[in-house]
This record gives sequence, structure tokens and C-alpha cells, in this order.
Amino acid sequence: MLLALRGFLEDSRSGGVFINSCFALAKVSHKTHGLELTPLEFTTRWERPTSGWVKLNTDGSSLGNPGLAGSGGVIRDEEGNWLMGFARNIGITTSFQVELWGLRDGLNLCVERNFSAVEVELDARAVLNVITSLVCSNSLITSLVDDCKQLASRIPRIRFNHCYREANRSADKLARMGAVQQRPFTIFLSPPVDVFNIFISELFGETIARACPESVVSV
Repeated sequence: MLLALRGFLEDSRSGGVFINSCFALAKVSHKTHGLELTPLEFTTRWERPTSGWVKLNTDGSSLGNPGLAGSGGVIRDEEGNWLMGFARNIGITTSFQVELWGLRDGLNLCVERNFSAVEVELDARAVLNVITSLVCSNSLITSLVDDCKQLASRIPRIRFNHCYREANRSADKLARMGAVQQRPFTIFLSPPVDVFNIFISELFGETIARACPESVVSV
């Protein structure tokens, strides 16, 4: 268990996640059938991209699986300034497909605006795995995956990273807006009212608490 926790902490540091004295928070109590640990917490936040790069955050929102769905995202510069955001009403689809829609739209905007160095962040590990794998075996999403890969290949410097949902709040809000908006697709050249406070909190580095995964703290 301690090895798993140590590995988690090392991985978190390298990914820009800040640990709030996880070991100090662990309280061990004796129970009839062994040991029990109280949940550990760490904090995470949206991080600015590398100098000279822009960052694309995307997300999807599905009210059911399948269900009424929307996707969205935001592109920011190295200072965290808003370059553009977007939201799409997709209709009825699955949560996995809506994540791909958000990624596709975001990559397409980066290509159209000739961004040459793009850091892509999303909180769906499964989507990252599909995009970075050589083969997609699911015929229902093949065209979306191929579109994403083709668009990514047109960006000279690009890298994909996973982030926690607490560090992806602006994109999440835009995706939720997309699910209920009347227009099929909307581009926001400045933060919309419903996203403004979230954007500002991310811009100034507000940290959000998150519980460590159960697999880390279980015995």
C-alpha cells in the first residue's frame, strides 16, 4: 500500500498536482478485520502552457449514456488569456462520442488559426488512449478518431495530457452549455457570462481539493 501511495505522489508531482501533506493526513485505526485509512486529499489546478505554446482544454457532457449531449472547450495562451472558446449541441449520443466531438472541434480551431504549438488537455483517459493508439477497434467512433488524428498531424508541435476534472472546469461548463444551447455550434471570443468566474479562478491559479483514488488508500 505504501509503495502504491509513493508512486501516486511521484506521478502527481510530475503532472503538476500539489500534494497537501498526504502522509500527515493518513490516520490508521485498528479494526476487527484489519486497518482502515481515512481518505487522503490533494489539490489540483489548471496550469498555464509552456512558453510559446497555447493550451486547448476540451470536455463533453452527456445527460445519460446515451443522452442529450454537448461538447465544448477553450484555447488559452501562455499567460492564461482567453483566445477563444466553443460549444456544440450534438443531440443524443454517448459520453465517449461527445468527448471526441469536443476534441475534434478544438483541434480544428487550432488548425484554422494556425497555432503551431498546442498542449491538449482533457479529463477522459479513455479518449487519450484511443487517440494515441495505432488502431481503433470500435467502428462507431472510427471516423471521429481518424478526424482527430488527422487534425493533430497538421499541428507542427502537439502533445496530449490527462488532467483531473477539477482542472478542466471551464471546458466542462462550456460542454454543459452546448448540451442545452439552440445553435449547433458557437464560438466565444471572450468568456461567456456563465463561464467568466470559473475562467478567472483558473487564470489566477485557484486550487481545488480532490480525494486520492481508492486504489491508493485501500489496504
